[in-house]
Amino acid sequence: MEACIEYDLNWIKGRDYVEVTFPSSTKEKNLLKAMAAEGVPGVVITAENRDGSIVGHVPLSCVLFRRPPKKVEVTEEMRARLARMTAIREEKRVKTDENGEEV
Repeated sequence: MEACIEYDLNWIKGRDYVEVTFPSSTKEKNLLKAMAAEGVPGVVITAENRDGSIVGHVPLSCVLFRRPPKKVEVTEEMRARLARMTAIREEKRVKTDENGEEV
């Protein structure tokens, strides 16, 4: 039998949990086991397979999808604006000494 090497997320619309599958020896598998051991509400291990992979349920709130960061090309004009705004912010900041008193 081959070892499981795939990650899997299953969510049925209307359910408040996501079924996850993680391969053996991964940080996600260890995190799921730790969360279940700590008694995090909604975290349930439903199966540990012979190949070491794990299947469990986690609350929908534990799943976070992030958009990849946009690649922005910074122009010289933008750099100048940023430098000007940084200078303005620095001028407005209250100066204090090592005792926390205003200078």
